[in-house]
Amino acid sequence: MHGAKYWGSATVGERGQMVIPADARKALGIEAGDKMVILGHDRGRRLVLVKAQVVAEHLARTLGDLTALEAQLREELSAEGRGGRAEEAS
Repeated sequence: MHGAKYWGSATVGERGQMVIPADARKALGIEAGDKMVILGHDRGRRLVLVKAQVVAEHLARTLGDLTALEAQLREELSAEGRGGRAEEAS
């Protein structure tokens, strides 16, 4: 696991809650009240927690990159005389 860090372990309580170790919270900038995205990974054998703000920023960057790529591809196709929404509908 490249870049992985072990911060200890946590026990799941009766209500399904657990405490993220203080060192991990500090290193990752997790504060009380932060919204977390919870993802399952590797056929149910892993649980991944990511700050919702980090996920939102990543998605915004990715969407921006994809939008720019779409515009570039449409421009290239248009220059070749093919592509474009009007032609796709034909």
